[in-house]
Amino acid sequence: MSMYEFFPFMDGEGADLRDLFIRRCQYKTIIKKGDNVRLYPQRHAFLNKGLLKIYMSNAAGNERLMWYIQEINPIPYNCSFGKRVVAEIDSEILYIKREDYLDHIISSRGNLETYIERVNKRYFFCMQQVLNENIYSCNTKIYSFIYQLANVLGKKIENGQIVIKNLPSRKDIASIVGTHRSNVTRYITELEKIGIVEKRKGLIIVKDLKALEQLIDQQEFND
Repeated sequence: MSMYEFFPFMDGEGADLRDLFIRRCQYKTIIKKGDNVRLYPQRHAFLNKGLLKIYMSNAAGNERLMWYIQEINPIPYNCSFGKRVVAEIDSEILYIKREDYLDHIISSRGNLETYIERVNKRYFFCMQQVLNENIYSCNTKIYSFIYQLANVLGKKIENGQIVIKNLPSRKDIASIVGTHRSNVTRYITELEKIGIVEKRKGLIIVKDLKALEQLIDQQEFND
């Protein structure tokens, strides 16, 4: 798996479900940035607009940020994983009855296969997070995460630069990468010193994406 795809950003993979959730919607709510999304055993939730963070915890209660969900996506619900879902930006959530969601899944072979692929993808990303944690160095993972942020959430501005607004906190970056917050500060500062990024309040500008890619390749080779 390429380091450029190491960190999971679930893009709009729920387009097949959007019409269902709009037609069958029982309840719609706007979740403000930083607030938890409520999940119900008898309802399924769908992210219609916004961006969510999915945290998972072990039996001891230790929590880790595992992936991001972009808009037009179903929100996974499974109590056994101890999930916590948090809005990264203001987000619109739609809820439908659990039976309506299940009826849709089993209504055709194609729907069932799509559901299985979606579950497998999330399981795969979780396993990659665990299995690769000690393979790559901290700086490789932090550089790769910034690279992915630029490609997934960044907006191009003048001179080919990319601005990343709503930059995740150092705590969240450290959590998803599996390192300490001080390392996040250290390696982003190093990127700034060599002219690859520029930090501003609440955002970061990737000034040279190609140079960042080359740096990741070099670090991955050294790892």
